Amino acid sequence: MPNKPKPIGLYDVASLSISNDPFIGRQRKEGSKYDAIFSQLKIGQRLVCHSDAAARLASQLKQWLVKRGHKNPVVRAVSHYGDGQGGVWWMEVDAATKGRAKPQTTWVDVAARKAA
Repeated sequence: MPNKPKPIGLYDVASLSISNDPFIGRQRKEGSKYDAIFSQLKIGQRLVCHSDAAARLASQLKQWLVKRGHKNPVVRAVSHYGDGQGGVWWMEVDAATKGRAKPQTTWVDVAARKAA
């Protein structure tokens, strides 16, 4: 059902009042709701989750790891693992990636290669 614009004059002006209550601001929560489970996860373990939540949890885990001081954490997600659930893994950095999350493309001079 599409959102309909609210008609003008929806609020009764007579019901409004003024008070001297101080502004308390927003209460900021320390940490995230995933702190308990993410802190138990070790490299190579699977975090079993609902298949629809795998990509979002992978993103949250990567952000959580970066905030905890891990540089370029490798996090992988699979939405359908085969058991009806999804999964998220914190992977060990492969030696071939040299600490980067993804391997870099190496450009080769094709003309020099053909001449040799």
